[in-house]
Amino acid sequence: MHRIGFLVNPYAGMGGAVGLKGTDGLLQEAKKRGAVPLAPARAVAALRPLRDPDVHFLTCSGAMGEDEMKEAGITTYSVEYAAPEMTGADDTRNACRIFLGYAVDAIVFCGGDGTARDVYDIVGTRVPVLGICRCQNVFRSFCDHPGRSSGDPHNIRGGRSEGRRDCRC
Repeated sequence: MHRIGFLVNPYAGMGGAVGLKGTDGLLQEAKKRGAVPLAPARAVAALRPLRDPDVHFLTCSGAMGEDEMKEAGITTYSVEYAAPEMTGADDTRNACRIFLGYAVDAIVFCGGDGTARDVYDIVGTRVPVLGICRCQNVFRSFCDHPGRSSGDPHNIRGGRSEGRRDCRC
């Protein structure tokens, strides 16, 4: 059985959608400008093809992963990080530490530029990482290869990572 850490930054993409550079410290401003959460739906779409009894996901509670697991019909998961209602960078970092402690085969995250930096700060190159894009700029190096839809989970199936840098969102 493959173990995959999975997390969502539920606010990813909201800042860029309304002319801000991310949502770090600007979530309320983004909401005032009419931003709506985009990452959860993107995460669900990427999860649906991974309904596989040979894949066990470790995730976070609520909007940081558990909600998306349920909506995608994934039943082989466990909640390993209790996320607060309002999540932030520390929650992403803490979840990644927990995933590494369980010796996951890979980590999948749905987030933006800041989320990608937070994941990399903790994970580095210890396990393969797949980003489901909600990006504006920096995140491009985490995306999957050209020719596949962004967030294609087949890049990590079977415990392998294509590890390409010629990516686009």
